[in-house]
Amino acid sequence: MREAGDIISAIESGRIAQTHILGDLSDLLLRRKEGRLGSDNVTLFKSVGFALLDVYAANKAYENASKRTLG
Repeated sequence: MREAGDIISAIESGRIAQTHILGDLSDLLLRRKEGRLGSDNVTLFKSVGFALLDVYAANKAYENASKRTLG
């Protein structure tokens, strides 16, 4: 959270509450937390500067989407 300035700004401005943040990327990828449960839900990935994690996250998201699409 210390490095996610735009999220901190959104919390400070009252646009979101810290309670809206239910987990992090590892929680989502390891299925400790569920992602979107409906079209009205939002899943946000905020990268804080580690490019290799961005590539890994994109690959995992693609793999998961492919499994759901291809069955």
